[in-house]
Amino acid sequence: MVKINTKKLGLKKPVFIKVTVKKIKLADMMMNKLLKLGIEQDRAELLKERDTSNEDFINNAIKMNNAEIEFADSAFDFLQKALNLSNKERDLAEDNLTFEELGNYINYVIMRIKGQSEEDIKAMMNSEVKKDKDPKKELDA
Repeated sequence: MVKINTKKLGLKKPVFIKVTVKKIKLADMMMNKLLKLGIEQDRAELLKERDTSNEDFINNAIKMNNAEIEFADSAFDFLQKALNLSNKERDLAEDNLTFEELGNYINYVIMRIKGQSEEDIKAMMNSEVKKDKDPKKELDA
């Protein structure tokens, strides 16, 4: 059994899940959707930088919005299935998480399902935060 912290979802107690083949497949499919959304966002950024018509820009914005909506629905479907959440708990999670927090939490759950320990995840997150810091900003502070 794997313990999953659910405070970010607005729940008070952690959940314990059995890591089954089905849960691993769910995690892999969700990771693929995360990667696909990243590709779509990169593509949208490239189009934004190009000299495109207003109609192209609007169509691309609508496409990106639809991709984000589809991703959010898929992400909460994943969390509900992986963590055995009730509809009420899912609604609470949707009300509590920002889009960025949702992405981070999905990564956390996937890593836990794939066997990463809480300590390994914290260490990985800390190293990511250090990489993201701008050394020039730190020197100016």
